[in-house]
Amino acid sequence: MNIPVVRWAFYPFVIFATWIHEMCHGFAGLFAGYDLQKLEVFVDTSGLATLGIDDDERWAFVASAGYQGTPVVGFLLLIFRRTKRGPRLGLWILGLLMLVSVALWIRNLFGIISVLIIGFFLLLCGWKLPSAWMRALYTVVAVTTSMNAIASVRALYGPTQTINGEDAISDAHAMAEMINGTSSWMWA
Repeated sequence: MNIPVVRWAFYPFVIFATWIHEMCHGFAGLFAGYDLQKLEVFVDTSGLATLGIDDDERWAFVASAGYQGTPVVGFLLLIFRRTKRGPRLGLWILGLLMLVSVALWIRNLFGIISVLIIGFFLLLCGWKLPSAWMRALYTVVAVTTSMNAIASVRALYGPTQTINGEDAISDAHAMAEMINGTSSWMWA
């Protein structure tokens, strides 16, 4: 998305995919028995899930969940796109999950505002849009979510990535640090 007009047109979808990515980390952490303290989504389309973590082998599962979970969610959205009620119900569920996540976990101002707006927008579209338009929107949401890991792959291969303007290690680098003797390239 190096064309400025396209980048701005897809900006809300990239923010949505960032939210999915961070929610995958968060749900993996909850599943592994950790405390999900907060989620943050930033204006530069980066995000951060903060968990009460002990340094143990379960952390590798959580670190890998973002880039593995996002395309899986996109895949599931694409599967339900083919059903009669899937897109409408999918938009409602996604919108509700976004609103619930704001109430429970999102703790930065941009994240609260953007996730609330996108959540209400998805609910409204699932309720009011004609079927053809609603299916088209749902398809764009599903495809951009599926493609998120591919579109941001350069962040995995670089020595650092930027989260809210600050350098941080990528999920792949975190995996390499946790599993000694491996390269971040293996996890990217």
